[in-house]
Amino acid sequence: GKLNMDEFAMGSSNENSAFGPVKNPIDPKRTAGGSSGGSAAAVAAGLAPLAVGTETNGSIISPASACGIVGFKPTLGLVSRTGIIPITHWQDTAGPMARSVREAAQLLNVLAGVDPRDAATANAKITDFTAMLKPGSLRGKKLGIVRRLAGGNPKVLEIFETAVKTLRDAGAVIVDTVELPNFVE
Repeated sequence: GKLNMDEFAMGSSNENSAFGPVKNPIDPKRTAGGSSGGSAAAVAAGLAPLAVGTETNGSIISPASACGIVGFKPTLGLVSRTGIIPITHWQDTAGPMARSVREAAQLLNVLAGVDPRDAATANAKITDFTAMLKPGSLRGKKLGIVRRLAGGNPKVLEIFETAVKTLRDAGAVIVDTVELPNFVE
């Protein structure tokens, strides 16, 4: 299938495409995020079970968040960039977008690995990413959170605190991070 995106992958809202704006399937009045918003919207709307997004600086995680799905940016070199026109060679990656963490891990199992056409792919042993999803895998892990980035919307704060509680209940050690000296709001 063909998915819509911001022109030349340069945008953060998916409103500037040759094919018109991407509509957020949760609320068409809101943006689907950019620039992989077409991928995120297709998964969120149930048009595709999985999709691949590309990211330089937030173009997988932003639309995944806006559309209520799972998406993440893998470490550089884990997934081939063959066929992708990079904006920056040292930041661009391709990554999974799915309705659940398990499905995203399953897609990453397929995407990860050495590609002789992409010199940046790491020649490392690839593990089964779904094996990392066993119960208790967060026990003792330290997770830093930044409450001020949750925003001022009471509903967003409520969802954020529920997520923090879920992580704590799963055994994670939550560390409230107050200072982010290099973060610009």
